[in-house]
Amino acid sequence: MCSRLALLSLVLSLLVISVAACATAPPEKESSMISVTPVPPPREDKPGRLAVNIRPQWMEEGYFELRFPETLNASGQLLFIDHFRSDMIPVVKLDEFPTWSKDESGAVSYAASLPNNVNFSGKITPGPDYVDMLFTVTNNTDAPLHNNHVQVCLSMRQATGFNKQEDVSTTYVPIDGKFIPLNTTHPSAEELGRPPWLQIATKGRTIPEKYRMNSKAGWWYIDEQPDYALITRVTDDGKHLVAIAFRGADQAMTNSRIPCLHSGPPGIPVVGPGESKSISGRLYLMDADFDKLLERYKKDILSEE
Repeated sequence: MCSRLALLSLVLSLLVISVAACATAPPEKESSMISVTPVPPPREDKPGRLAVNIRPQWMEEGYFELRFPETLNASGQLLFIDHFRSDMIPVVKLDEFPTWSKDESGAVSYAASLPNNVNFSGKITPGPDYVDMLFTVTNNTDAPLHNNHVQVCLSMRQATGFNKQEDVSTTYVPIDGKFIPLNTTHPSAEELGRPPWLQIATKGRTIPEKYRMNSKAGWWYIDEQPDYALITRVTDDGKHLVAIAFRGADQAMTNSRIPCLHSGPPGIPVVGPGESKSISGRLYLMDADFDKLLERYKKDILSEE
């Protein structure tokens, strides 16, 4: 009997130690990388978004949607658009809507084929407080592709703290070394009596007067010209920011009705037969420190152009 009691006491002691160890064990460490989740493909024969949802660790609710791309044009033709517009019908359709794949580093990518033998692909690589973007056009035809232009949209519609519509008071660009809120630029939304949809040309780029305003669509170029095509928006509480920049870009844009941010990307003048050419950029999702953002932009983007 004594031996049985001793054995039972030993078992109970071990059980208590085990429970205590579990209670005091540190929780499983969360990933240090920004979360990147591909958007599901559309229904058959419907336009769809080649996009990813992006969520930094500090964002408790919501997400950013990176449309990658929103549109693709080459040689004066629209090759891809991720939504329907009766005045923007692509000349070809994807052979098959691509699916995203994920590699060991956490990067996600896709490859798309068009029936005219033009291919394009995208790769999104997350970091601790940034996301790298790489977009490639491949020409498998016998003729060069001219004036290749891709539109990349960072939608903040679902991003809690960033998604106030028709308001650019928390959206900034760097002018003469200081970040200036876009609600202080001219002509203002109040002066024109319309929601701010602002096109922004960097210093050294001239926009002919006849192209400075589009009354039908609703956008206009502001008079002020920033130092760089770096555009950023700060959370309503002023604690964090998101910024977008592409290497070689000389224009930025924000449509406050979504709201969204664009930086270029720069056009690719020519992609010859059998060639592949790429554009690259970076998203920053970090503490709202403009000095640090500009320092990193100069190191990450300008030093590699």
